[in-house]
Amino acid sequence: MKVEIDAAAADAFSLVAARAYGLELRRYYATGAAGPRALLVCRNGLLLSDLRGAVVDAACGWDHGEAGFVWRPGERHTKITVYKRVRGKPETTLSALLRSAPWGDDDG
Repeated sequence: MKVEIDAAAADAFSLVAARAYGLELRRYYATGAAGPRALLVCRNGLLLSDLRGAVVDAACGWDHGEAGFVWRPGERHTKITVYKRVRGKPETTLSALLRSAPWGDDDG
């Protein structure tokens, strides 16, 4: 889906880990201790800071919160995987995806 990386939502994430899988570098960003539980994975060497205001090709699903990739391990997270920048009108925004993420003790 086409997602706009709006600045307000991008600011909710901080870098947790970076891993190389073969020649591909992936960066893992997660929301903090308060608010929505979300994991954002930038693939193909992308940096979240470079994507502010951009429209990207992304997939959305769920993650069990593996330690080392999120700030709240073992809890259900919305997982957003960003593959590349794209042109065109977004179908949604990162903020909208965060609004549907699980919060607090809610398991989603």
